[in-house]
Amino acid sequence: MTLLLVNTLIIAILRRLEAPLLLKSGRCVISLLFCSFTLCRVCDAQIPTIQDCLGAIPICTGIYTESKAPTGSGNYPSEINGTGNGGISCMDAEVSSIWYTFTVNKTGKFGFILTPNDPNDDYDWALFNITNATCSQIFHDIALQVSCNAAGGETCHGNTGADGKTTYS
Repeated sequence: MTLLLVNTLIIAILRRLEAPLLLKSGRCVISLLFCSFTLCRVCDAQIPTIQDCLGAIPICTGIYTESKAPTGSGNYPSEINGTGNGGISCMDAEVSSIWYTFTVNKTGKFGFILTPNDPNDDYDWALFNITNATCSQIFHDIALQVSCNAAGGETCHGNTGADGKTTYS
């Protein structure tokens, strides 16, 4: 059996207000995610949640709906080195986050739209390429960040996402 895995991408979405979210890909470039887990003998290790990179929700369809927007920042709250801490990501910090992961199996244009149920909600997001990296490297390696949007303010609410005009390989 031959498996073609070109790029494994992970996206962190940070919610500024309370509302569920619809994640929609411009076209279906999302394939099955293959995961492997390593068991450790660390008794006090935190169990990752969907609010942590290690607990990211696999997306395997063109449209994914999240019905309940989480609050807080999971068990690993400092995964993104945000500007609020003098960091490297365009986001201030990880607040009310949720993580998704998917595997892209061919070169092409990729886009997605985040559609809040409440158009007054403000979602920030960052897209990371972790094909040859781990979740723990996101904090220190800006090269893993493919794209990021943390625009806010009184007029930057509603739909957001990547427009699909950039070619990734």
